[in-house]
Amino acid sequence: MPRMDGKIAVITGGNSGIGLDTAKRYVEEGTYVFIFGRRQEDLDRAVEEMAKMSRQFKATSRASKISIASTQRSRPRRAKSTC
Repeated sequence: MPRMDGKIAVITGGNSGIGLDTAKRYVEEGTYVFIFGRRQEDLDRAVEEMAKMSRQFKATSRASKISIASTQRSRPRRAKSTC
């Protein structure tokens, strides 16, 4: 039985490079893998590659575009000194 059998991994940037290699390794180990990326075409390609690795592989993919600015909290403003 693989070491990661039944575990769950969430990988950002899993559509290419180190993220894709990590996702593939986890799939080999029996992990449920969720990959996220910005380009739908690359995600689809990554899903196809991983589907070849496992008979039980099931996948859906969706690209998301989140800007860094939208994930940051606004900083409280300092009160102006009256002195």
